[in-house]
Amino acid sequence: MKKVLLVDDSSEIRNLLKFFLSYFAERYDIREAVDGESALKLVQDWNPDLVFLDVVMPGGKNGFDVCAEIKANPICTETKVVLLTGLDDSKDIEKGLSAGADAYVRKPFKPNEISELARSLLR
Repeated sequence: MKKVLLVDDSSEIRNLLKFFLSYFAERYDIREAVDGESALKLVQDWNPDLVFLDVVMPGGKNGFDVCAEIKANPICTETKVVLLTGLDDSKDIEKGLSAGADAYVRKPFKPNEISELARSLLR
């Protein structure tokens, strides 16, 4: 079973992602984090296959920082990262992709967009 980590400070967003992934897609082992620090700890301990990662979060690390750390971690060479954000400036997209993101999804997102992206990245 593929492992998916959902990182967002909003429980509503995490719940939506869980619903979209479980209803519209295959079954995944899903865990959650509310900020960058807890996400990085879970990544280190659990090594997920896919991370859906909010960009704007409380605490010291934003999604760009967390993405770059995941991609630099030698145990995460196969981990895919999808940045989820309301930021839609081309500079933000470029910054996300430069941090190593495999995809950049703007909020609000569509249910089938999330499930199809997960399927595609986890093939």
